[in-house]
Amino acid sequence: MKSVAKKGTTTRIKGVSCPYLAALSHCSFLLFASVMVGLVPGYSIVGDGEGLRILRVETWQDLYQYISGGT
Repeated sequence: MKSVAKKGTTTRIKGVSCPYLAALSHCSFLLFASVMVGLVPGYSIVGDGEGLRILRVETWQDLYQYISGGT
């Protein structure tokens, strides 16, 4: 079980301050969202396909097979 001790206004969980965890999670989410937002128009313009198709697993499997030279 995690030990939580309040010291002043910041909460500390095993030596890591929660504002840093919040900032890390926000940055991770923003990075993921910006990559997804960039892939959709990029695939529809350069890939000459339907934009939302890039979010399907089958498309990534086809791309991996194409790059790796598989059948």
